[in-house]
Amino acid sequence: MPHLLRFLLLSTTPANAGRIISQIRDQLKFVGVMDPYSVRNNKFKGKFSAQSTEVSILDALRSSLRFKNILCEAVLKVLKSIDQPRNHKVIDLWFLMLIYKNGGSLQKDTQKILKKKIVDGCFCEALFDQCIAGNQELVKDYFPSFVSLSEYLLTCKEKQARKFGIHLYTLLFVEFKDTYSRQEVLGALVTHIGSGIAHEVCSALETLILLTMRYTEDLIPISSHISGILDYLECFQEDNLHKVYEVFSRLALAARSRAETIRSSIANEVLMIIRKQVSNADMMYRKMGVIGALKVVSTLGDVNAPLSFFSSQKSNSDDALELLQMSLDSCKLVPLTLILFYDELVALLEGSVLKPEIIEWIGKHASEFEPMFLSDLEGGQLPLSVPCDGIEGELWINLDGDASPIVLKILPLLSSSLQQQSDSLQILPSQFLLLSVVERLSNQGSLGGIDALLGCPLHLPSPRYLSGVHWKKLTEKQKHIVCFSLFYAVNWIRELLNAFSSQVVDKIENVTPNTKEETVKKLLKRLRNLV
Repeated sequence: MPHLLRFLLLSTTPANAGRIISQIRDQLKFVGVMDPYSVRNNKFKGKFSAQSTEVSILDALRSSLRFKNILCEAVLKVLKSIDQPRNHKVIDLWFLMLIYKNGGSLQKDTQKILKKKIVDGCFCEALFDQCIAGNQELVKDYFPSFVSLSEYLLTCKEKQARKFGIHLYTLLFVEFKDTYSRQEVLGALVTHIGSGIAHEVCSALETLILLTMRYTEDLIPISSHISGILDYLECFQEDNLHKVYEVFSRLALAARSRAETIRSSIANEVLMIIRKQVSNADMMYRKMGVIGALKVVSTLGDVNAPLSFFSSQKSNSDDALELLQMSLDSCKLVPLTLILFYDELVALLEGSVLKPEIIEWIGKHASEFEPMFLSDLEGGQLPLSVPCDGIEGELWINLDGDASPIVLKILPLLSSSLQQQSDSLQILPSQFLLLSVVERLSNQGSLGGIDALLGCPLHLPSPRYLSGVHWKKLTEKQKHIVCFSLFYAVNWIRELLNAFSSQVVDKIENVTPNTKEETVKKLLKRLRNLV
């Protein structure tokens, strides 16, 4: 067959080249395992591997395409004319690969056709699976070309093309188990990450996450080839920083069962970097440390995580709680970092199934909302009417009337002489969001435990200060207090709407129709308060 193919192709003319290529596509029963993933562990795997005949066929096709440009053009023309996914075969992918490997002026055309076929949905992932999976002997001579095409796909702006690039990188990593090949794959991914191009960096990190999720143990021995990423953490945008820490958190966790030296080189390095960042005076590095710490906590605190991680003396939960406390201690005096910390805790709760002790710690700190922001009422009224910084306060927008047991103390906090108390209103939205998420997770989606917040009044400056005469009598500081009081009141109502709308929109079993109806009424009133 190889000799016949070589003779046939070398004797083609411009007039019959297209017809010959079409005949080869129709008649050549080329490699392509229908279920390639079942082959890897099959005792008859050798029958499905690339045999010498198939290697010879590829060599014959490649040499013919190299020496006759009209054949390459005919191949590309035939492939362009196919617009239905079901009409494409494994040989089509190999045709493109052979032309690409030969280089020359048609290499870029090959890339463009491949991308178009992928974006248009003509090439499916299964086609790549049949081409590569279980065919290591056949693919190995073309490994660099497959890596090169993966690199190209990951640089494309089209999301579908990058998705195929991720899949192709993963296929190559799984199929080629030798250290050299896997280092080549990792090296290419690191190059993408170092490009600084947002979509390329993101896709490369998604590939690494996929590899660490499925093949963590295979990555640990060669993790030094990606550890250099940790030296450039300040170059990543926040969303990609999450991905970087997810990769190394998973590697560190898996390293628990490896030799102590490997564990130290991964887990200890991750912890050391996070501790340095969290304690750094520079706000940028401290924020990076918080993101890293919470990402590690999501790995350590997962209910399916093993018992031990960084040390034999401590459990995963102990290490996670230590990281949480360390992060909180470094953030609590700086509102911006504390807001980030609470936001990361919310993402942690919503994105992970955590161990009870981790949830308990988070719940304990979420409950600090009440003493910090609320005070008691007597019969729906303030027990004492004491001016705050010379400004008289009143209860605003009380939906529960005399039945309201609590009030949100905006004015007292804002006029406090203690900087920490006056700054606390900046973290009010984030801490309330954390409280509401903890409440929902603890009560099957219901916010019944904190529903008093929806109708409770706000302690704000008297409305009379908004009139022209009284406004002019205020000092600059008092004017700032009045304006910021209204600003924080608006923020509070927005957070109430965001949180309690879930009680109406979502189907929650333990929320009765009467409760839902009452919630709707209060939400509409709060919306009117806002506008």
